[in-house]
Amino acid sequence: MTPWLWSSLDQEFARWNCSEHQFFAVLDTDAGPSVYADYIGQFAYLAAARASCISEASRRSERTSDHETLASLTTAESRRAERWAKEAASIVDQRPPERSNTQVCSFAWSEQAVLKLLQGSWEQLLINSYTTAAISAVATRALIARLPHAAGLMRRCDEPPEAHPFKVLIDDVLDPYETVNLAAAILSLRGFWKMLNQLTELE
Repeated sequence: MTPWLWSSLDQEFARWNCSEHQFFAVLDTDAGPSVYADYIGQFAYLAAARASCISEASRRSERTSDHETLASLTTAESRRAERWAKEAASIVDQRPPERSNTQVCSFAWSEQAVLKLLQGSWEQLLINSYTTAAISAVATRALIARLPHAAGLMRRCDEPPEAHPFKVLIDDVLDPYETVNLAAAILSLRGFWKMLNQLTELE
């Protein structure tokens, strides 16, 4: 069990609680429809990054006992990413390019930041996958609270992904006191905040 790690993660989630971001307040204004469409277009990139991360975790896994679980999670995430791309294409006539802050977030949500920036391993990719699933859950609830009609799209995209399977794996394999674990989570949390900043033109 890793109570210290979960407690530390809870503190960071509270610090970077995306449901408190100004983005969600903007949804209630006249700019709401265009901001919502922009969000869907940008989040499709994050869904692809999320799928890439868990796929790489599965590929790099050092425990054969976890391969079946990781393979199943990889398949689910890949399908979810495909649904996001389809929904984004249906909402906007032409899929918007990936914004600069979305690129930063995609870098953090995929395997790239963990492997290249933090020199981490497949274990930190599990932390990243758990974090992005948890962020998605909070964002989904906040979005539906502001725009009830968004519930249909979230269902079609099978959002949010389940965080619990990653938590089970993390409890089983991680050394909770390695600082790189928390660093991986913080990068994903801050990356999403930065993307929301740009969507509301705060940067």
